[in-house]
Amino acid sequence: MALTFTVKPHKDEPVDNATLLGAGKMVSTLADFLASKDLISPLVIAVNGEWGSGKTSLITTVKKEIEKKGTVTAIFNAWQYEYSEPAGAMVYQIVSQTGPNKEIRRKAKEMAGLALDIFARKTAGIDLPAIKQHFEGSVSAVTTLSNRLEKYLQEDVQAERMVVFIDDLDRCSLENVIQLLEAVKLFLTVPKAVFVLAVDISKVKLAWSLKYGRVEQSIDEGPVHGKADRLTEEGLKYLEKIIQIQLELPKPSNEQLKEYLKSLDPGYTDDFCNLIAALNLTNPRSIKRFLNLVSFRANIPETGGMKTEAALVWTAMEHAAGEEAAAKMYNAYGDPSMFLQAINELGGFSESSWENQLKSSSKLSLFSNVSLGKLSLRDFWHFSKAVRPFSGKGGDIYTALGQIVAFSRRA
Repeated sequence: MALTFTVKPHKDEPVDNATLLGAGKMVSTLADFLASKDLISPLVIAVNGEWGSGKTSLITTVKKEIEKKGTVTAIFNAWQYEYSEPAGAMVYQIVSQTGPNKEIRRKAKEMAGLALDIFARKTAGIDLPAIKQHFEGSVSAVTTLSNRLEKYLQEDVQAERMVVFIDDLDRCSLENVIQLLEAVKLFLTVPKAVFVLAVDISKVKLAWSLKYGRVEQSIDEGPVHGKADRLTEEGLKYLEKIIQIQLELPKPSNEQLKEYLKSLDPGYTDDFCNLIAALNLTNPRSIKRFLNLVSFRANIPETGGMKTEAALVWTAMEHAAGEEAAAKMYNAYGDPSMFLQAINELGGFSESSWENQLKSSSKLSLFSNVSLGKLSLRDFWHFSKAVRPFSGKGGDIYTALGQIVAFSRRA
């Protein structure tokens, strides 16, 4: 049976009304907290989430909500200033966003200059006789900047507090991650200053550990492949000195996932939503990347009928088992019709019978003889059940699958 919908490509852009995938409650709670008269400051809050989990949309929505309540805000996208002087750029952006007038911009440049001076001193190579002068100059610069920031918030902002949102910190280089955290520390003596960092905490911990040589790694390991269990206690304590509150982005339920998918396209069926859930796709960016790849593959020339179904089945297979394992399973059958028929048959078995059927069927036993990649046999049975509504019967999907697999593996 052909699908009643097509899988269309979707833009991967943040929104300013993040209410789906369980974000709504967190947005309202955090907005109320930041606007509360009882909030203490200075304060640093981290919103922790993996790549693509919706952190930018969440803080953008919170920013809009607290502005409605009269809270003064600023936002700084750290990654945009990756190739400049990020600490100076951060201070300039924070100050200049509170007003468009020339006097505010003048003060912003002045304070950004102080920040640049502080971090230039921290990274400069100096000889022994200059150490005392260097130290005294650094202390003076830090004290001056802190005093200027405090005076600016009291006299120019004239608000209960200022909430600064910092986004994409974890996408910066190791050096810049540390420099920006050190820049945030400059505000920890400044009343009225509240920071909200949208960040993957594990990447920041790793940046600190690699920066100070606390993680041993082989030549073959890149800087992002260090294991969390080798991070030192010092790295954790370093973050705890800066971040007072750490919040975790919620993991959406299946119902919340269905609501999100139908917001992308109301035509998506329950079977389709169940397949996305079975693939453990709960990250907004991962979902859109998956859908965009399905959409692209469904437009490969000469794929014939049921090409969307074939693209969906093969992309789901690669995601579930991994590209190499999916190719091995496909090759074990050597024919798209035999491959799909085997998946259909396995997915049709009940909880109590699938394992015995797998052992007794010569057609299905091939799945036991090849690597299933990331999947156990039980996982593969669950996958077969989820993908079965789309794997169809008939020559159209077999032809389309063969073309899509050939194209995908060649590309």
